Amino acid sequence: MDYKTGVEKFVDHLMQIYDDSIRSSNPSWHAGRNMFGNRYEYESEDISGFDPRLTDHKQNAAVTRHVLGHAGVILAGRGMDDTFNVIPTKKGVGELTGYAISGIAQIADIWQKYFGDEEHRQGQADVEILNDYVARDIANAFTRAYEGKYTRDQLRQKIIHLLGQ
Repeated sequence: MDYKTGVEKFVDHLMQIYDDSIRSSNPSWHAGRNMFGNRYEYESEDISGFDPRLTDHKQNAAVTRHVLGHAGVILAGRGMDDTFNVIPTKKGVGELTGYAISGIAQIADIWQKYFGDEEHRQGQADVEILNDYVARDIANAFTRAYEGKYTRDQLRQKIIHLLGQ
């Protein structure tokens, strides 16, 4: 019998992506492509264990789509930098592009807050915006793990802390 909460199952999914990516020649690219490419494929309506601020206002399990999408584009961008290193700076063109794509998607969430339907104006957009920020923090945690600054267990704990109650 499975006694895991919804957040634990989603963190297990993210950790499987991490485990698969760490064995590749370009972990950020591998994880980012996997996350972004499958953002609509992760299926679970179980929101148990998630911080209610991330699932409130009918957002529910869409938090997983936000995490996979936003973290995915950022990590894929970092992976492009790892491969091409076009501009050798702290943040390369790929990473900046990933953040730009994430930011553009967030602009749509912000727009909905002020001009969207009643549900978005009454709080759903705020939840989506918060999910966007959490997703970026998860991308940053993956990067710290790839850089050796977090162990696998520390990465898992960080993600649980970001998503859980």
